[in-house]
Amino acid sequence: MQKVALFLPASIKSHVFPLFSFCDVLSEEFDVYFSVSNEVLKSIVASHGYKALLTTDYRVGVGMEDSFVASTLGKSGWWSTLKCVLGDKVLKHRQKELSEVISKISPTLIFIDIFNSTDLLVLNSLGVQAQYILINPMLSTLRTPGFPNVDQDFYPKTVPAGAGKDTRFVNLIKAMVVQPKSLILRLAREYRFKHILRHNEFSTRHPISKDCTKALIFNNFREFILAPLELEISPSIRREHQVYLGLSVNDQRQSPEEDELFSSVFRNIVQGLNGRKLIYCSFGTFYEGSDRALFDFLEKLISALERIDDVVVIFSVNQLVIDTIVHNMTIKKPFYFFKSVAQLEVLKVANLFVTHGGLGSVKESIFCGTPMLVYPLDMRYDQNGNAFKVVHHGIGLKGEFRHERASDIYDKINRLLGNGVYKKNIDEMSKKLRATYSPKEIKKLLKKYIDESECL
Repeated sequence: MQKVALFLPASIKSHVFPLFSFCDVLSEEFDVYFSVSNEVLKSIVASHGYKALLTTDYRVGVGMEDSFVASTLGKSGWWSTLKCVLGDKVLKHRQKELSEVISKISPTLIFIDIFNSTDLLVLNSLGVQAQYILINPMLSTLRTPGFPNVDQDFYPKTVPAGAGKDTRFVNLIKAMVVQPKSLILRLAREYRFKHILRHNEFSTRHPISKDCTKALIFNNFREFILAPLELEISPSIRREHQVYLGLSVNDQRQSPEEDELFSSVFRNIVQGLNGRKLIYCSFGTFYEGSDRALFDFLEKLISALERIDDVVVIFSVNQLVIDTIVHNMTIKKPFYFFKSVAQLEVLKVANLFVTHGGLGSVKESIFCGTPMLVYPLDMRYDQNGNAFKVVHHGIGLKGEFRHERASDIYDKINRLLGNGVYKKNIDEMSKKLRATYSPKEIKKLLKKYIDESECL
């Protein structure tokens, strides 16, 4: 009977797509399942030939009680949320749905996204015996003294030991006076979370890392990082428990949401280049609507691009942005706007990628050997740090999304198109990474570390 592997990814497409890069290897030995929280992700999983089970995206210990109470109980307010916290209702809900998943497929190997790491606590409370591996779709999120954190674009200064303690005490006093209900709720959450951590001595065997930044990392679990070590600022970033799996790009990536218009005209766009350079612009899903900040930036970007001779530009932006641009601007150059595209196909022929700096886009750009101009949009996670690393490795440039002038954008695009060093550097990196993390090497890494992975 074939063994079963279960993936518990975060409810984000960019956290799901890189997993398929090693699922083909995994599926030689395991029947592969995904637990996802919506029909879009379920469809993506199915389009790659794997099975998906629908669950919710409620997680323990991350402050989701407000929305849980509203959606499941039809209630709202401080008192309802406090009762939810003290009654561990999110924990009980997650226990129920994961128990049903475990009973249905009986996995012997479970991969958990680091942004879902508290599922380890749920599975521990259920007594699920399996091998566990954490999956990190970003570069290392752990703090390393002397180096930038995953979200930073600078080398940090040394902070004296004990700094900030007085500030935390003052903030606590302020909260007691100004927001007593919020303080009570926060303290209740901390109390219940510590109680869950102590179950079956989990916190003794797997304490929370003191170096956490963006995600909760429990010690003594293997962590698969879906990126190459060579993209870090330094190999010194790597910890003993971390295994880097290269670019983790699935060349056969499928997306059920691809714009039908793109499929019908892209080949004609490529055939009609006639020596002109192709610039591809995409900014992820941070701005879902026609946000003023995004439109202002696109207006400046388009203005800069219109000054450059012999280019064709493809934009991948949402429909509201397309409608706003069409309504407000007169564009004379061959610019094409799509709701979504087959990104790898475009990058393989593009000369430049103007991007928000999500790690998936950065890795795909390296995979295809396309230099980047990175404008981070979301400073909460890794885009700013990714842009810093792109510049550090000489494979692109970084811009300032809210403050850049059209003339600045124009200068950077000309520099990237005219200076062959960026193309040379990214081609060399791509070639090196393809060799270092070949399918054969990935297969060896998976076998080695899956065999050694920890059990609860």
